Amino acid sequence: MRSLFRFGDYSMRHDPLELGRRNDWRAAWFNNQAESIAIRLREEEGLEEIGTFREFVDSNHTNYNWNWHHELLADHLEQVALGKLKRLMCFMPPQHGKSELISRQFPAYYLRLHGNHWVGLGAHGGDFAREFGTQAKMNYTRSGGVLGRRTTGNHWTTAYGGGMWAMGLDGGLSGNPMHCGILDDEFKSSVTAYSGAVRKSHHQIWDSSFEARLQPDGALIMVMTRWVEEDLAGWVLDKEKYDPQNWKILCFPAIKENERIFDFPESCNVHEDKREDREALWADKFTFEVMNGRRKRTVPHIWESVYQQSPREDSGLGHVCKEFTTANLHEDIADPGPPLPLEIGMDFNVDPMTAVIGVLIGGQIHYVDEIVAHDSHTQEICVEISRRYPGRYIRVYPDPTGIARKTSARGHTDFGIIESFGFEIVSPTAPYAVVDRVNTFNAACMNELVFIHPHRCPQYVKALRKLTYKPGTKEIDKTRGFDHIFDAGSFPIMNLLPMTDPGTVLNMDSIQL
Repeated sequence: MRSLFRFGDYSMRHDPLELGRRNDWRAAWFNNQAESIAIRLREEEGLEEIGTFREFVDSNHTNYNWNWHHELLADHLEQVALGKLKRLMCFMPPQHGKSELISRQFPAYYLRLHGNHWVGLGAHGGDFAREFGTQAKMNYTRSGGVLGRRTTGNHWTTAYGGGMWAMGLDGGLSGNPMHCGILDDEFKSSVTAYSGAVRKSHHQIWDSSFEARLQPDGALIMVMTRWVEEDLAGWVLDKEKYDPQNWKILCFPAIKENERIFDFPESCNVHEDKREDREALWADKFTFEVMNGRRKRTVPHIWESVYQQSPREDSGLGHVCKEFTTANLHEDIADPGPPLPLEIGMDFNVDPMTAVIGVLIGGQIHYVDEIVAHDSHTQEICVEISRRYPGRYIRVYPDPTGIARKTSARGHTDFGIIESFGFEIVSPTAPYAVVDRVNTFNAACMNELVFIHPHRCPQYVKALRKLTYKPGTKEIDKTRGFDHIFDAGSFPIMNLLPMTDPGTVLNMDSIQL
């Protein structure tokens, strides 16, 4: 039996599912009650259930080509819709179906379940966001949802008091509060991604206009292709370290590489990528051969960031270790033990002290361990090396300034301390030119003469990926400390894998390899 409503002397029967179609003053009054009425009517009249999110997508998109990663993403989105998952990040390459599920289908599904809730969507541009909003509205009505009084693409309502708003980050976000917020690709291209001013404005928008509109116990979804380390996802994950939100992370590169490391905070729940090594993400559409060919044609820093979800700091033109790639990372390298000596690069800096530990095998340097010690000194580093490798013959390639520099309160020089532990010192009489060390390192990486264990040397790998020049210069940016462990690793390379005569500057633009 349909419900009967009265307005003074005026009475009539109304179907709550049709209230949104009425553009008169009575609709607003009914919207406040329609959700609970509609739910009761579904129960009383046995209306068809909406079903799972996968079933919902199939009903709206009959030819949807499901791959395993789509099914996994759909299952997590359903957990969001059911209130069982509050924070979700999704990092995948372009054209792999993430926006279709998250921004076009999911808002419609969510509002079919929660008609009186609000979904907010932010994207890099207003037109882009409006297209998502329009498509979501079409999927909502196609599945049987009833619209309210507002029906524009960037702001539409349901018949039950909820709706969706979609805005561009370029114009700032505004609109109603939201119970579920979606951020889909904050950058249109590398031009905006590499702009520090744009990134800073996005950080402010997230705090002041996006997250601030989230209702208590609301859900947030971030979906994007990673361009830079300091994008919104990276910025939010940095805050995760001191304000844990327990994000669930789905991070799937275009090609699985077992040696690749993703450095996410411990409080995050990162879904394991169970693909085989070198397996493409969507093999039926983008085969390994297709993606590997694209890798060869793509500038390395773009491939790493956009396709492999390992963003670098800038456009790559300012990246110091530009020839360092995942080809230089191997999990199967190891220290074979005595009688092979250890080759250890060491940088003397008050904070942190760094050492990179390797072995020379077949004309290649294999870095298998590292030491990064804050508030330490040379004595403690040598004690730690002796503890890890007792009785081992050790050669140390230190910063040449250590011949006179002192990091010990007892007044001993760094070289003197190293020698007191029985370690051999190998060092030039004068410091290497920075450009020589950079060029020699890059040439060694390009020729695959340097290999690094990704799990045993995580700080070294992180520094090689993030070390940059100061904007518009060839001076290494030392403000974030990535230069220290890079220096340590470069000293053995300069001695064991020399690419140039002493004092000669190697020009990588002219080298033929």
